[in-house]
Amino acid sequence: MKHRAIKDLNQLTDNDFFHEVSVGLAKIHENCIELDKSFKLLVENKNYRASRIIEAVSKEEAAKYLILIDALRCPRKKHKEITRQLAKFNDHMAKGVYAELCDWRPSTYDELVKYIKNSLEEYYLDGPLGVDWIFRNSIISNREEAFYVDYVENDDHHKWLTPQSRDSLNNIISVNSSSAVINIVKAIHAIGLAEYEAIKEFSLFWRSFEFTDVTHYTEFRKANLDCLNVLDKKNILKEALDEDYGLVINNLPFPLYKEDMKEIKISREALKEIQNNWCG
Repeated sequence: MKHRAIKDLNQLTDNDFFHEVSVGLAKIHENCIELDKSFKLLVENKNYRASRIIEAVSKEEAAKYLILIDALRCPRKKHKEITRQLAKFNDHMAKGVYAELCDWRPSTYDELVKYIKNSLEEYYLDGPLGVDWIFRNSIISNREEAFYVDYVENDDHHKWLTPQSRDSLNNIISVNSSSAVINIVKAIHAIGLAEYEAIKEFSLFWRSFEFTDVTHYTEFRKANLDCLNVLDKKNILKEALDEDYGLVINNLPFPLYKEDMKEIKISREALKEIQNNWCG
């Protein structure tokens, strides 16, 4: 058996591709729902450490759903871009970006890309003055610090990090609501957008949608609405709450199949030089 074979989807015909993605989206959705239930149950029982791990996994699963959605939106003739997009499915950094961007509200595509590039930096400066301390990439550090004990070096000092340090309700979101990435996945699924016929029309619509760095949120929102209207006229969509339709129209992330989401290497020495030269 060959695991992590997600890129093999790009070898399929369109019909087989749509079918396999539809099956995959249904399975990911089911896993997200169950993990989200477990997360909330763990919080209610004050098992905060395990809840953070389950929450992290549930958000990564939801991110995989959106990664497949973007694979559907990528023009099929862009074979390399689809393969790169599918590779994000098994990449912790890419999944972390997709999970986080559902909380962002960029005005343009270029603004979103800038946010993404900032979130991909291996190290960054922050603190009261903006340069006080050097931090590791927050997506990776937040994930690993929820999972593992580690011995770390920071600004020439060493210490042990442990998930125990986050064992308080203050670090847990309300159990009465799910994270933004899970909410958008629930909404997409509720309106029937993951069904085979819907996927087919959805993909054909978005493959022909052209956008640039300056494409504005309002244009993407209009495209979301236009796409759903096309599907609705063909009686493909499901009856669902207005809230679900509104979430898909207003909050479906911009297509990101053009973007590489690999970690951007940053020199710690260069950041230390910035600190040394800062004279605010």
